[in-house]
Amino acid sequence: MPSIQLSDGQRLHYHDLAPNRRYRDRSTPPLVLLHGFGMQAAWWRPLLAGLQLRQRVILPDLRGFGASHDSRYSSQDVISQSADDLESLLATLKLERVALAGLSMGACVSMRYFGRHGTHRIDRYLNIDQAPRVTNRDDWRWGLFGESQGARYGQFRELLAQIDSAGRPTDYRALPRHHRRVVVRVHERRAAHAVRLGRRRLRARSLVRLAHHDVGAVPAHVVHLGDRSWNRVHR
Repeated sequence: MPSIQLSDGQRLHYHDLAPNRRYRDRSTPPLVLLHGFGMQAAWWRPLLAGLQLRQRVILPDLRGFGASHDSRYSSQDVISQSADDLESLLATLKLERVALAGLSMGACVSMRYFGRHGTHRIDRYLNIDQAPRVTNRDDWRWGLFGESQGARYGQFRELLAQIDSAGRPTDYRALPRHHRRVVVRVHERRAAHAVRLGRRRLRARSLVRLAHHDVGAVPAHVVHLGDRSWNRVHR
């Protein structure tokens, strides 16, 4: 599996799927797909059987995931650093124009890329399952966890404080038993909330979001759904 060396010495691994010479469409720019949190680049491949015959497809494994799981972040702003990694990849491969798509965290990286590096390399862009803002504010209440974000963030801050008290970095299995129980309870509440959310919004086809965020699966139709239903679902 090919990889490039990044500016801080870490390596970014990626899949480079070359099209069939017989069917290659030279008028179509290479396609770059960025996976979501907890995923890896290889999970795109079942969706690409027909497409990769005609088009070059680049599938990076972001730091901490897939083949790049041993590549550490050297900045606490992991989204910005991932955006810089994307620019390094495109520059190293000498890709002047690409079609870019990002799923969930990959979409966050894509939008940060536009802010840091512009759009001169981007021929077109597909945003999948990600709002333009993660954090709520007065004029935006559809971020992560919607209107319950404040309460959810409070739970996470409490959990992180308890984990910090055990010393960091630490493996989950090394946490004191009562801390492990808190971790499990928080995730159980999140899963229960997601199930209720899915039942209320099933007619709006948001079950694909539930499947992605809480099961870790990537249904084929999520790629085609994109954010078409975002306003319909979250207003």
